[in-house]
Amino acid sequence: MNINVIYAIPPTSIKFTNWHDGFTEAMKLVSEHHAIKWVNVHPLAGKPNKEEILNCDILLVKSDWNWIPDGVVRDILAALPAGSKAPLTALAISGSNPPPEGELDRFDVLFYETTWYAPQVADHPNTFQAFGIDTDTMCSTPVLERDIDYLMVGRPAGFKNVDKLLERSGRRVLVGEIANHDDTVAMLKADGIEVIDFIPYEELSALYRRSKTVLVAAELQGGGERAVLEGRSCGCNVEIVSDNPKLNSVNDGPLLSHRDYAQQLLKGFAAAQENPMPSARKQAALQLAKTREEKRRRKATVKKIARLPYRVARKLYRTIKPAK
Repeated sequence: MNINVIYAIPPTSIKFTNWHDGFTEAMKLVSEHHAIKWVNVHPLAGKPNKEEILNCDILLVKSDWNWIPDGVVRDILAALPAGSKAPLTALAISGSNPPPEGELDRFDVLFYETTWYAPQVADHPNTFQAFGIDTDTMCSTPVLERDIDYLMVGRPAGFKNVDKLLERSGRRVLVGEIANHDDTVAMLKADGIEVIDFIPYEELSALYRRSKTVLVAAELQGGGERAVLEGRSCGCNVEIVSDNPKLNSVNDGPLLSHRDYAQQLLKGFAAAQENPMPSARKQAALQLAKTREEKRRRKATVKKIARLPYRVARKLYRTIKPAK
């Protein structure tokens, strides 16, 4: 079976050539059973090729709801003529946002990361928890001296609440992609916190093994799931600062590996083949999503036009105003 993995990473990101985590390692195991092709649909990676995307048996969309990869696949499928043959679709939900009402049926199978998220997709017939980390790399050996008191992993964005590091004492380290976060980085360094830019996965593992406590302060929509599992796997104490039921469920649950991840993906692909979403339900959900997106884009266009001089705005507005 041919599986196209649809994802979005800007070529300007360090991660573009250094993507290594539980998902990438799980897909290596899946590739022992199926042919895998990776298709980057980020706008900076060039215009998506519709024929290339559709040339497969299953589209595995690595995306949050209505984020770049999901949006690209949604628009391509919604534009196909009625009765056209299309691949099966799977969404590996990368985030905590709830599914838009009425859009679950766009996919033949849904993969979610945490038990906390499961109730939000419970109405779909094919759902599987698929998540894990590369436990071959993220492990407690070889043993290193734990000379770091607090480690925070992830880019220093607002939703990560990196200011919580300021409230800790001892040797504190933040590691993550720091581009476009100059002010936050300066604030952290001014307080004596060491800031390390994105590093390869093997080096990150060594950093975990040197740390006593992994501090995770992310908001509900701010990720942190991998850091919790990676810290646990490397023998660190994991401290979750915020009242975050999602992260608490990860910390209290099993230590999921990339092998667990791959196994669940394979089960999901088989379920999608055996019990695909009825085409009528899928088309209805696709058209609903398409209509919503068209309305959203129109509102965004109207807002932009409203900032223009009156005469120009009035002329342009007539071109997008729906016919009565």
